[in-house]
Amino acid sequence: MLLVVGGCSDHAAGGGDQSASSAGQVSVGGSSVPTSGATPSRRVFANPDKLTAQDALGDLTLLNPCSVIDPDTLPDTWTTVIDVPVAFNFCEISVTTREGAVIEARVGKPQLPWSTGKESPSSKLEAGISIAHGRPDIRGGCARDVVFADGLALGVNAVADTSMGNTDPCVVSDALADHVVSVVLDGRAESLTLPEGSLGGLDACTLVGPELLAAVPGLGADVEPMEFVAGHSCWWENPDTRATLDLEFEIGPLPVGDSGGALHGRYTATTQYADFGEFSLCEVGGEHVPFEYEDEMAIVESVTILVRLPAGQGKAACTAASTIADRLWQALPPL
Repeated sequence: MLLVVGGCSDHAAGGGDQSASSAGQVSVGGSSVPTSGATPSRRVFANPDKLTAQDALGDLTLLNPCSVIDPDTLPDTWTTVIDVPVAFNFCEISVTTREGAVIEARVGKPQLPWSTGKESPSSKLEAGISIAHGRPDIRGGCARDVVFADGLALGVNAVADTSMGNTDPCVVSDALADHVVSVVLDGRAESLTLPEGSLGGLDACTLVGPELLAAVPGLGADVEPMEFVAGHSCWWENPDTRATLDLEFEIGPLPVGDSGGALHGRYTATTQYADFGEFSLCEVGGEHVPFEYEDEMAIVESVTILVRLPAGQGKAACTAASTIADRLWQALPPL
């Protein structure tokens, strides 16, 4: 875990203004300096005036999204916690402001932008990069897309914990988007070094065929997937029934849930969430191989299956997710 108290941000992207200016201190349970598990050298861009996502970030299937967050240069009014400084899809960041407000943010997953078409107030065009208002993820909140010259984007989403203070999450998402551009332009995006048998070389969409899709009530065996550039996640949705299946590769601690046990030799945890709004949701996560990164201890690759159904069908969602896990775990590379 990385805990950062303060920081400095006088190197704002494209000359954008940020309030922080003084250096902060870092207390670590890991290090913000890349060692094993990352490519520490700074990138040399093929076309620095018109940066594509691959030129700026390297092989998109290997991007560590946490590498585009430099804890030392975040605003000095924030206390920032990054529990796991390495990820396939999103870097998860918890921000506590000086006033005590808590905002949960995530950065990552290269994809086509889900833009609203409105330019962000902090948007500055530089090297072909722009920042646009994005579409919030399932948690809501405030989203920004850092859009590269080829149209691919890194998403930034921030959600305020309303029980811990009333702060506009857009203050955090705007600052993080500017920060990401600054770090990227400095050539500091890192590539992961994958362990043997890693999920990182697989395309999640190819792992689920019609038979497994049919296990989700109302989804349908012929629904087309929404594919993501890096291949570490895949999403299927039936627009008529709103039934969905989400498959995610992740890096972090062992999966946790309401119940857990071994399934085909993999620790597997299941969580049936309380209904939220019009939906029921069930999550099944299974362990994969250990992942080494810096001095982080006990982190592994894992697979998460999320099934969403109309409200009142939580048990059916868990039955579907467990059925998919039972088949899918057998098809994964061995532990």
